[in-house]
Amino acid sequence: MENNHEAGNNSDSRVRQLIDGGILQAEENPVAAIELFEEAWELAIESDLTAEQRELIPQLGRLYYVHQQDLQKMLNLHIQSMKIAEAEQDDELIAKSAMALSWIYCRTQYFTDEIEVLQKGLESANRLEDKELIASLLNNLANCQGRIGNLNQALSLYFQQLALGEEIDDAHTIRNACWNIQLAYMGMKDYHKTKEYGLRALEISEELNDQGAAAGIKINLSTVYKSFDDFKESMRLINESIETLKTIPTRGNQLTVAYLNRGLLYHDVQDYANSEIDILKAIDLAKQKDYREWLLRGYDAMGSLAMVTDRVEEATGWLNKALALARDIDQNEFYIIVYKSFSSLYKIQKDYKKQAEILMKIQEFQEKKFSEDLASSLADMQVRYDMEKKVQEAEFYRARTEDLEKMNLELQQAYDKLKQSQDAIRILERKSSIMAMAVTANHELNQPLMIIHGNLELLKSRLNLEDIQKAKYFQRIENAVHRIEGILQKYRNQGDINMINYTDTTMMFEFDELEKL
Repeated sequence: MENNHEAGNNSDSRVRQLIDGGILQAEENPVAAIELFEEAWELAIESDLTAEQRELIPQLGRLYYVHQQDLQKMLNLHIQSMKIAEAEQDDELIAKSAMALSWIYCRTQYFTDEIEVLQKGLESANRLEDKELIASLLNNLANCQGRIGNLNQALSLYFQQLALGEEIDDAHTIRNACWNIQLAYMGMKDYHKTKEYGLRALEISEELNDQGAAAGIKINLSTVYKSFDDFKESMRLINESIETLKTIPTRGNQLTVAYLNRGLLYHDVQDYANSEIDILKAIDLAKQKDYREWLLRGYDAMGSLAMVTDRVEEATGWLNKALALARDIDQNEFYIIVYKSFSSLYKIQKDYKKQAEILMKIQEFQEKKFSEDLASSLADMQVRYDMEKKVQEAEFYRARTEDLEKMNLELQQAYDKLKQSQDAIRILERKSSIMAMAVTANHELNQPLMIIHGNLELLKSRLNLEDIQKAKYFQRIENAVHRIEGILQKYRNQGDINMINYTDTTMMFEFDELEKL
């Protein structure tokens, strides 16, 4: 036993040393810090050192995110964090673990798992009544619903987030909700609502001096004004967005989108020279950052631009690059984008046979995409059904528990009343027995007592009571008669009945102590 205790202390000490060493290395040598923290983590898991695991979770989580982007390690870390949180019923850790897992599940496209873990996090955040945390979880859950195509569900959650932001008067929460509502309406092609919430989000971003967010919102608003054929306002917004994003290195993805959108806008107003410049800039940025989706869209845009400028051979080259990338990404929507451009190319070339073949492929991929979207929607409906079923079951069992508790209380009260009634019946039975005995005793003993009493009076008149010995005997007899009369009187007038042990197995009634003879 002592050896085990000593081994446990050694593990604790070693884990502490490793954590302290990792903290010292974290800023200057993050790779070394990760190695130290990982060794500490393994020892802490092995020795079931929960406190040390809790300390390591944010340390390792931050380093994995910033320096490695190792999703599997992050997933394992935060799954363990959730296990600890649930075992300790720590709602704050459950909610924060749910946020972390949501980020990972989003990037690995495990959307069903993401929805489930976010629902769990929301339950904990609601118990904590932490409205900022609730707003963040609602945001992530809505984003997830949007990614799987449930825009109406996403929109409902964003409006909940907006209402919560207004309730706690938090500008960032309100802005994020409005921005997301803008994107949801854009996906639903309701451009008037897109404009309404986009302008509100933009106003708040400018008040917060958040230039990056403002630039992103302007990109979306530019698309809206383009749909209204207001090319001047659309161009103004996209130009402002690009000028801002050039100064923010971390916004490379948005700058890529902005250049591509401006290139397409130039294309629409037939400024093909500037269109090509911007689309090529977008392609160059997408290559640098490995933004494959935007790279594909850039290739496709260049193919379309080459077609309208009578560079058919060049258009074929760009579209073949886009098709190769579509095969690499292997998502139906990207095949459809590229094949539509090929259809336009074959139409220009008057190769109607190839165009027909391409149109058949487009139809095939559209049907496949529809099937996958339908399957995704059905899967999501199943998830929501399962969750609602769990909620209903929980509510049923909660109500059932309350009913059982109420029934138990009522049964206990009924039992108490029954016991009181039974006690009262027993007392009544005892009293009835005593009364019956009293009546019998009075009926059977009074007449002999009267005879004895009368004869005593007669005997008293004939005896010479001056004889001390005779007087003593006479007095004893007379006292015994009075005692019997007293007992009978007590039987007649007895109220509460007290029982005492006469012997180990026999009980007797207790009266006031009679005078001893």
